[in-house]
Amino acid sequence: IDWVNKNKWPNPTQMIADLKKDQLNSILITEPFFLKQTKAYPFAETYLAKDSVGKAYELKDFYFGKGGLLDIFRKDAGDWLWNYHYKKQIANGIAGWWTDLGEPEKHPSDMLHNLKDLGVQRMMKADEVHNLYGHYWNKMLFDNYAKSFPNTLLFHLNRSGFSGSQRYSIFPWTGDVSRNWSGLRSQ
Repeated sequence: IDWVNKNKWPNPTQMIADLKKDQLNSILITEPFFLKQTKAYPFAETYLAKDSVGKAYELKDFYFGKGGLLDIFRKDAGDWLWNYHYKKQIANGIAGWWTDLGEPEKHPSDMLHNLKDLGVQRMMKADEVHNLYGHYWNKMLFDNYAKSFPNTLLFHLNRSGFSGSQRYSIFPWTGDVSRNWSGLRSQ
């Protein structure tokens, strides 16, 4: 979400500007998961998918660490992510986005999502909305980008979507493919 390692990236804005001088545009990989040990987690916690008692659902076995998944179906969650992350990084010079793990990769059946902004009055289980998650992430990014930068085409690489996601200016990719014939065959 931010450039926290000052040893590796002491001045990210300058680095991005220097790359741009060489005709290189920077894209960032973004994931919808927030880890508990990060400085962003306390800000994100309000916007995470819930458990059965209404608390932020804690993923205990996510391979990066314990954390939660953004409830992208909530307009306020998407607006928060746009303002907290995307808009700030665009101001730093980022020219495009690679949204990863938006299937979402870790999406337990008992995780609950709030779709009231979409007219659904009950909480919905992950299995009911799983295939739509990437689509609504694409939509959120596209809508906010179009509103903030109406004269710029969004570059957005994503491996997740649904019927109609192409209208949100995504460039699909196949995901992490094993570099052998059986990996290609499964694609």
